[in-house]
Amino acid sequence: MAAIMKYLKSIIRGDFLTLIKADKNIPFILYVFFLIIAYITINLLIEKTMTVHRSNAEVIEELRIDYTQKSTRLISIDTRNNIEEMLEDHGSDLKKPQQAPREIE
Repeated sequence: MAAIMKYLKSIIRGDFLTLIKADKNIPFILYVFFLIIAYITINLLIEKTMTVHRSNAEVIEELRIDYTQKSTRLISIDTRNNIEEMLEDHGSDLKKPQQAPREIE
């Protein structure tokens, strides 16, 4: 019982490490502490990078879908008849030319 009280008192006073003769291993303890902090920091940075990567992949996928939709729409309005209908819908007076184009000399 006295040994337990001795250890409890040393923990409360803060000299627990000297009681168990760990003071000669302080450089090693600091080294291990530094390694643990570095490990946690690297893992957090990797997780942050992966989160940014996932969000960028989602944005790229949305942009790819948007590009496909726009290119499909442009292909569908490429025909001359569709363009004429769009011009009539917007109230334009443009008509189909009666003569083929000629080269100006």
